[in-house]
Amino acid sequence: MVGINTTLLIHEGLQIFKIASFLDYEKAENIIEKWEKSQPEV
Repeated sequence: MVGINTTLLIHEGLQIFKIASFLDYEKAENIIEKWEKSQPEV
């Protein structure tokens, strides 16, 4: 999963990336697929 950092200023030592982990991968996959289908075409 990839996120976008919208912070204007990054200080040394602050995390830019967050790693996501799911307890129920199948449920997470279904939610992500549902979200992708709901997004407008670009």
